[in-house]
Amino acid sequence: MSNPDLNLLQPYPFEKLRDLLHGIVPVDQAPVSLSIGEPKHSAPQFVLDALVHALRDVEKYPSTQGSQALRQTIAAWLCQRFHLTQPDKLAAQH
Repeated sequence: MSNPDLNLLQPYPFEKLRDLLHGIVPVDQAPVSLSIGEPKHSAPQFVLDALVHALRDVEKYPSTQGSQALRQTIAAWLCQRFHLTQPDKLAAQH
């Protein structure tokens, strides 16, 4: 017994795109791949530097409540987004 609703499913978007592009060749340029895949460009140096700088942090479990900087950033965003007043406890730690 099969589920008749399965016949209503659409193809995966990238399958549909592949079918649409099949046989199409631009006259003077290679097509831009819009499929899911690995990055095609090198990572910027500042990103690599940040990753190297943070490597030692993977040696320990993070705090369940998050870092102080994370909590302050979240509180500031919530205050800005929803026009809230930041608690004195957090404001004093800025």
